[in-house]
Amino acid sequence: MRAIVLVMLCLCGLLWQGAAVSDEWAPPTSETYYSANRLWRLTVIPRAIESPLAYFRDKAQGKSNAGAPSRDPEQSARGLFERRSGKTWELVWNRPLANEVGPVSASVSNQGMIATFDNWHSMGYGKNVVVLYDRSGRKIRSMALDDILPKTYIEALPHSVSSIWWGGDHHFSSDGKQLTLRVVVPSDQSGASSEQGRNYVDIAIDSATGRVLRPRGPAWNHAMQIAASVDAKQRAAKSADIAFHNSPLKAPATDDVTPWYRYLIEAFFRMDPDRQDGWPATTVLPRRGDPTYARLFGYLKDALDDPLDDSGAIMLASPDQTNLVHAIDQVTSKLPQNRLPKARIYVTVTPALRELAAKAIERTGATFIPLDVTKPIPVPLRPSHGDSGSH
Repeated sequence: MRAIVLVMLCLCGLLWQGAAVSDEWAPPTSETYYSANRLWRLTVIPRAIESPLAYFRDKAQGKSNAGAPSRDPEQSARGLFERRSGKTWELVWNRPLANEVGPVSASVSNQGMIATFDNWHSMGYGKNVVVLYDRSGRKIRSMALDDILPKTYIEALPHSVSSIWWGGDHHFSSDGKQLTLRVVVPSDQSGASSEQGRNYVDIAIDSATGRVLRPRGPAWNHAMQIAASVDAKQRAAKSADIAFHNSPLKAPATDDVTPWYRYLIEAFFRMDPDRQDGWPATTVLPRRGDPTYARLFGYLKDALDDPLDDSGAIMLASPDQTNLVHAIDQVTSKLPQNRLPKARIYVTVTPALRELAAKAIERTGATFIPLDVTKPIPVPLRPSHGDSGSH
């Protein structure tokens, strides 16, 4: 069953390429950053949290000092700034930083200026995406991403559930007068989602004032053109997605399994009693001869034999309805009776196959819900997935 869930989630990520994808964050740890001339160093000590899970839970509940251990007085990350003196380091200052838990990275100039970048678990968000400090630790300027980039550009950047992946290896100039931000160039190419596949364009900030120097030149103009193109494609995809959710749902007319997964998920959110709070387990069995057939047939067996939660929705589909029903019949005939008495099992069928599918599912004890591929599923009177049309 775990494999079914993983495959379903991976394929769902392919369905909405403009949507946010999942990501993972390790617990924050202390990091030390040196200037290029090795005369200065900043040690960032993150605010303690019990665990990432505790932090996420408290954030969802709107609690202040999210995830903090009880009785911990710290309200933010802390920075220890030191200067080399011979063979030893002398403390220049020790004070709180602008970040709630900790910055994702930092840079130190040869003159002792500091810049921190982003916030743990929320890159690209907040009023302190870039924070400049002088040598004494005084904050020169705290900047949000829209202080640096146009809104259209930001919308076109890679997004995940938690973050906007906007930046690269930021650094100070050797004379410390400028901070160079390496900004991701948006792309709608699949390879650009990884760090190795990204291109960058530089934006300069005046270190003394925090003023963003207006970017110019062919590289920036090209980046803006790409951003406008990506943004337009994303808007079109969003419009198409809204139209999909607000139109009768037709069974796909393709052997490609990806549209069938989307069909099952949309059917769940239109029909299932748990659509407000639940999520289905889905399996799509390809046609025989497909190289993934044996593996996905195994997932079908898992779905009917070893569910993680036998009270939820199990949704089964295939571009070959006849083979799907016979496969279900084959699997359930070898399983103990009434194995899934609380489950709801949806199966894509034609009217001619409905009775055979019902008999096969009856052995499990589950409620059988046919998805008649010859009839569109109407739009609910009260859509359960909100105005935007996304689940």
